[in-house]
Amino acid sequence: MKIDFRIEWGYQFLYSRRHYHPQYIWDGHLECEKGHLESLSLYHYPRCISGPTSCPKEIPLTGNSWQETTRRALSGLHVIAEVEPDAVFHLVTASGTFDFTAQQIAHEGRIVFEVGPKYGYCHISVIRTGFLWFRPSLRAGEAALDADELPLPVHEWARMRSAWLAPGEAVRFSAHLTQNGEQIFHLIAMAAKYFDPEVENQVCDTFPMILKCDGVPVAEFKHYFRKHYVVQILEDVWTRFKAAAGTHEFELVNLNPRFFLLINRISFLPSAAPAEELVLPRWVITGEQAYERIHHSGAPCSCVVHYAGMSQKLQLNPGWNEFPFILSEPGLNVEFVTDTNLRGTVAEVWKVPAEKHPLMVGADLTSVPHDDSGEMEWLLDYMNRTRMGNLIVIRSHLYQDYDGRQHRKVDDALLEKWGKYCLEHGIHVEAATDFESGALARAAGNMMHAAGYHELTGVLYAVDPDHEIRPESMREAAENYVAFLREKVDRIRRSMRLVSFGDASGGQRYCYQAGVDYIRAETMVPNTMHLCSLARTASEAMSDGAWGVHIATQHAMQPYFANQLGLFFLSLYQSWMMGANMFYEEDSLFVMWKEERQCWDDVLTSGKRQMLREFYHFVMTHPRQGYSCRPIAFLEGRYAAPFNGFVCGGEQDPHYSVWGQFGRNLPEWGHAQPEKCRQLLDVLMPGCLTHPLRQKYEKQRHFFAGTPYGDFDEVPVESDSGFFHRYKLLLNLGWNTLIPEDYDK
Repeated sequence: MKIDFRIEWGYQFLYSRRHYHPQYIWDGHLECEKGHLESLSLYHYPRCISGPTSCPKEIPLTGNSWQETTRRALSGLHVIAEVEPDAVFHLVTASGTFDFTAQQIAHEGRIVFEVGPKYGYCHISVIRTGFLWFRPSLRAGEAALDADELPLPVHEWARMRSAWLAPGEAVRFSAHLTQNGEQIFHLIAMAAKYFDPEVENQVCDTFPMILKCDGVPVAEFKHYFRKHYVVQILEDVWTRFKAAAGTHEFELVNLNPRFFLLINRISFLPSAAPAEELVLPRWVITGEQAYERIHHSGAPCSCVVHYAGMSQKLQLNPGWNEFPFILSEPGLNVEFVTDTNLRGTVAEVWKVPAEKHPLMVGADLTSVPHDDSGEMEWLLDYMNRTRMGNLIVIRSHLYQDYDGRQHRKVDDALLEKWGKYCLEHGIHVEAATDFESGALARAAGNMMHAAGYHELTGVLYAVDPDHEIRPESMREAAENYVAFLREKVDRIRRSMRLVSFGDASGGQRYCYQAGVDYIRAETMVPNTMHLCSLARTASEAMSDGAWGVHIATQHAMQPYFANQLGLFFLSLYQSWMMGANMFYEEDSLFVMWKEERQCWDDVLTSGKRQMLREFYHFVMTHPRQGYSCRPIAFLEGRYAAPFNGFVCGGEQDPHYSVWGQFGRNLPEWGHAQPEKCRQLLDVLMPGCLTHPLRQKYEKQRHFFAGTPYGDFDEVPVESDSGFFHRYKLLLNLGWNTLIPEDYDK
């Protein structure tokens, strides 16, 4: 039999640089027992800050051996072989010998070997060509056509196999529908300007589409396809139509006049909506306004629902109807019954005390088009009815141009519509974009939490020193940075009551000095223990003690494995245990695009949504009482440069200037002795990442570290004197500039 597969080796960490990591030597050869190699190619992924997001470039080999070295990168082999069913392969490399069988490739699809230190994340993966480990099996009654089953040119593009539908053209295909009635059409696709076998391109534009069944238009819909920085996103598009069971001839028309629609998969699924149904949330909190939903298929009518000794008269229209209700007593299995004999149950009604700060759990809506396609409305309804959370973050990526350089403002009428929905349904609103007009805040009312830029503080760790800013001292650098932040804060406050910033810089105290009200700390970039100890303590000492996390699991490291769900679990629960009150995933609950693309139904996206749903249930029904005791603190000296423990720029090393853009490009401004004190914190959080300082690679823990002495704080010297009374041990190890009042404290 013929077998086609690839072998990938290496690893990639996004927020790091190659010279901090070991190189792996893969020089070797491939042997095959009971078969022969027909084709062998070495391949390399194009360099990209986001990860291995484009198709690799193949270099044919004349024999079965090669020379290859990687350092914080992925490469590998493409293999085609003619083998017996019981064939065995031996991959012999300078980094080890790895054996696998043809049967494993055929049946498992993906075989993984770990290489090197446990937390080095280096792997060898053997993957059957075309196998997507993360894509689930078809559901009962679902019919699907993949790219190669469509009568179109097919190309590997952006690491996915796609059928290319030209602008203004249509593709015709047959599909068998298993049931009568409403059908769900699901398109998994992306966009491109044109096909170039050498260099992939990206594009942002709206694609109107028509679906025809047996020559009759049955659905008209549109979707805004886009890139994210330099990566094209593979996206989901759904529409509904009615058809009889049986085989039909379909036609999908790409009405975009300029660009190609790249189809990865088309599928049809019978709609599960019954004629009549009462749907209730699984759990509620006493006194909370929740919603019952009734699906009605007949003419408009009224009905009465009875529950918990109460009755409610409802007016029903065809389709889904939504009605608020409130339960005042705790209990189990509270039954709702209508006089039309519809029944439903709220399984859990909890009565719990409120926490000091409202808990907010949800999602950054980066990957949801902020337009009038109806997708945002559907997503808000999905979050509410499935109890996935009570928080959305508006972060639009609409563009005026096709290259994604000029942002386009979201229509105020849409912001008002979404804000009103959140107000009515108890969903908190945070905004990283499109808050300036005030429309969103006005509509969301008291559910509008705060607004502010996503990662403005990246100027401290991702930007080189500005030659026009020439501070003469650390004090001047600190004052310049605070003035920069204050100007942004004042601008935001013209339209917002509360200002919040996303922050991974480690300089949260300077944000508070500039007038910021709330910090959303970006975890899964630096070490979680380090960043949360900074964010929490600055908030308690300099604000009201409320702070949150936005969790960036999607681009921390590649390749992707199912263990990313475990990283998400730790990210949620560690920050909750450390006192955060806002939790949301940055941009991969719905799609992922930093390696092979994952969409709505896939393992990591669907798994994280379910995990978030369970987390929301747990934290809302198990409120934290009392407070955490942290007897140890590390003192952040006055004017000390923020230290986050990771690097972002292309050539950063220990000479990279403290204060980033606000520092000086001089040797004495590099990370040196005062910053090395952070490595002494290895006692409190072993292995915690301290880049740009150097560490032994086999001991570094990029994202999580144990705490053998328990939780601890990194406390700003600007705290009031009384704040220090909580500590039994205060460590002043590094930058120790003090002013007289600091000595008094």
